[in-house]
Amino acid sequence: MVRSGGEVIGRDDVLDDLRAWVERSRRGEGRILLVRGEAGIGKTTVVRALVDSAGPGVRVLQGWCDDLLAARPLGPVWDMSAADPDLRAALDAGAPGLVRQRILDALVHRASPTLVVVEDVHWADGATIDLLRLIGRRVDRSRLAIVLTMREVGPRHPVRTLIGDLPAACVENVHLGPWSAEVIAGLAGDREVAERVRRATGGNPYLVTALLDATDPGVPTPSPTSSGAWCRG
Repeated sequence: MVRSGGEVIGRDDVLDDLRAWVERSRRGEGRILLVRGEAGIGKTTVVRALVDSAGPGVRVLQGWCDDLLAARPLGPVWDMSAADPDLRAALDAGAPGLVRQRILDALVHRASPTLVVVEDVHWADGATIDLLRLIGRRVDRSRLAIVLTMREVGPRHPVRTLIGDLPAACVENVHLGPWSAEVIAGLAGDREVAERVRRATGGNPYLVTALLDATDPGVPTPSPTSSGAWCRG
C-alpha cells in the first residue's frame, strides 16, 4: 500500500537497503537483489518505489515472467527490448549463443548504471534462468543491479538451483514479511479492529487493505497469479 505522498507503508527499512545496494552498483559493485515473499505481500509495490527513486542517471529495464503453460523464451528480455534497441537487436541475432552474448553486452558491459527488474522469476522459462545464471557470474564488477521478485519455492525448483549458482558475495536477500500490528493499527485507526484484521489476514498487506476497504464481511483471497501485482502493500 502506498500513501498519497508516494511513501510505501511499513517498508521504509527495506527500501533504504535496496536503494543503498543500487547505489553501490552505480559505483561498479554490481548486485543481485532477491525480493522474496508470498503472494500479496507487496513485492511489486516495493520494487515500483525503488524504480521511481532510481534517479535520472540510471537506465531502468523491466520485464515479467508469466504463469503460462508454454512459457515465452526470454520473455522478460522481450519486455525490456521495447525500451532498449540494443536488446531488440540482440534478440534478433539468430543463433542462441550469439543472442546470449549480445544480451550480456547490452546489460553487463555497459558503462552506464542500469537497474534491471525481473518480476515473478519463479515462473521464468529455462532460457531466462540460464541467462540470469550467466549474468550473475559476471555482475560483481559491473554497474548493474538486478532485482528479482519471487515467491518461495521448493528445494528442487529451477530457481533454487539458480540462486545456489550465483556468487554469494553479490546476492542480497530481502524477505518481505507481514505487516506489524502497529502498521495495521495505524491504517485501521482502532487497535481492537486492527487485531481482528491481523488475526484474520495474518498481516498480509493485500488482505489487510482489501478487508479494511471492504463493505461486506469476509476476507478476500489474493489472486494466485498476482505475486503482489494487485497488492497495495
